[in-house]
Amino acid sequence: MPLQLEGDFQLRLHSDFAGLGEAIRLVLRSFAAHAPAEALLALKGHPLDNGLTDWGRLARREAEALGVAGRLLWLPELPFGPVLAPAAGVVTINSTAGLQALREGKPVVVLGRAHYDMPGLTFQGGLDRFWTAAAPPDPALVDALRRVLAAHCLIRGGFFSEAGIAEAVANAVARLEAAAPDLARLAAE
Repeated sequence: MPLQLEGDFQLRLHSDFAGLGEAIRLVLRSFAAHAPAEALLALKGHPLDNGLTDWGRLARREAEALGVAGRLLWLPELPFGPVLAPAAGVVTINSTAGLQALREGKPVVVLGRAHYDMPGLTFQGGLDRFWTAAAPPDPALVDALRRVLAAHCLIRGGFFSEAGIAEAVANAVARLEAAAPDLARLAAE
């Protein structure tokens, strides 16, 4: 379960959770009650988390109370790729990590409202059944989603380096300039 930031709109607006702690508790309760005895649950900290709340401690306390402390892994610092590689599946609220997991052919269950939460891509049977009944996504649907997102929603670039920002700005300008005739026509209507 890759954690999201407490103030992230994916949590605040696109889920019914009052906060990240509530989501962690729900997942741990479901895991304790429904996951196979040999299963492990890895909670992956968000790389931009400010550390004001100790999510690892909260999760460890809940896991201890549920009797699954020995089956919980708290991974605050690792990049997502190495955590994803051996994972049997991914639980997410509505994270781009879910898209990465789909691309890698991993079963995903979404606890919030994500544009990619649809039959054939994500598990539709609920969290309790996810632990034992999840199946990988349909590769053709994953590829179709990737193509739609790349063509209509995403702009190549990044926010965390000057080179990434420059690439994002250049690509955003190119997309806006390409759309300018259509935008002008819409504005005139």
